[in-house]
Amino acid sequence: MKKATGSVKQVLERDLAQLGETLGNWQQIAGQASQAKEAQLFSPLYKKVYDAINAHAKEKGYTYVLKQDAFVVAPDGDNLSIPIATKLGIKVNPQGNATPAAGGATTAPATPKK
Repeated sequence: MKKATGSVKQVLERDLAQLGETLGNWQQIAGQASQAKEAQLFSPLYKKVYDAINAHAKEKGYTYVLKQDAFVVAPDGDNLSIPIATKLGIKVNPQGNATPAAGGATTAPATPKK
């Protein structure tokens, strides 16, 4: 391989820097497009959950509903996850975990075949 002269090396370094900047810009654009699509797809789900929380709060006469992680200590009876999941038609076992739908995937790890 021939040794690059100073000016050729500078041109190549500048071109490489421009390519790196272009790649970074495209990665940023792709990330923004991905976030926008995610927001578009999840928006109906978030609205459904929000509506279920509001309906449950109205039924129970709650003035405020806060995230559970906002508290250091909170009684289990104040956890709205199970009533909201039930309202949304999600089957929940006594431990508070969603049960898989018929033919659905489970959360148990697969056992390797021998």
